[in-house]
Amino acid sequence: MNKFKLKLLESLKNTFKIYIRHAIEHSLSEQNPTNILQAVINLQASLELLVKLNILSKNGWKEIVDHKFHSKNEEQLIEIFNKGTLKTIPFWKGKKFIEDNCIIDQDDKYLLDKFQNYRNSIMHLGVIDPDYDIKHELFWFIVRIIHQLSWQDALELRHQYLSNSMKELVGFELYEKMLKESAYIDEAVDRAYDITDDIVRHCLECGNETWIETDNEYLLCLACGFRGDNQTFGFIDCPSCNSSSSLVYDPLNIDHNIFLDGKCCTCGDIIPVRKCKICGLVKVFKEKDDLTSELCCMDQ
Repeated sequence: MNKFKLKLLESLKNTFKIYIRHAIEHSLSEQNPTNILQAVINLQASLELLVKLNILSKNGWKEIVDHKFHSKNEEQLIEIFNKGTLKTIPFWKGKKFIEDNCIIDQDDKYLLDKFQNYRNSIMHLGVIDPDYDIKHELFWFIVRIIHQLSWQDALELRHQYLSNSMKELVGFELYEKMLKESAYIDEAVDRAYDITDDIVRHCLECGNETWIETDNEYLLCLACGFRGDNQTFGFIDCPSCNSSSSLVYDPLNIDHNIFLDGKCCTCGDIIPVRKCKICGLVKVFKEKDDLTSELCCMDQ
């Protein structure tokens, strides 16, 4: 990776995290004109940076930098960047990226337009009477738009997968406040059921019914950002609560063990599972005490 692209990546990641934290902090504070306006401005800024981060990671730096800089060498580009005179693409191109790469319906387009227009009004004309309803729409915006743009990639690698990424992004205190916001959790649950025809599971990390399999073969929680690829998790029905496909086990290591403990993401019970050496099916292991047995209950 060249130095210029790395510099852009780090700048976009770090500044996105600052903006999104401020947006959430102000939205969770007392509803007054200052907090409402700060929440809107910071959320819109975080979106614009996050979109550029996605485009940069996917298509390279030329896709976010104005074409007049494309002929510059790396040293010149870094110098221009350090001076603060580097120009990047307008937001309408970022919106086009969102429309092409995310699940967007009319409600999402309404939110995109509303926040962009409201931010422009604040910055260029000012606002005398703030829209207090926009506080709840801010949480809808995070669930419906931000969560589709792989914001976890702005975190350290150890917090990007199999982690409560949202807690790491905003901090424990803000995260705890977010979980108490019905506008956030309710929208995350509704959104999960809206965008998938598959099973919606309770998240292993935060416990909310917001864990889905996305089109890019990720399992993603729309509340805390917990994610992993679908080869990291195996699922069978839970015998304790009879919930379908909710007992989670590790498919990568089950072949190397007599049995593994699985966990139900619905009831939370820890239940041993084993992969049959004959048919390859994974089922509940009922002979946990007989560790010398070559065969499990479904082999016999």
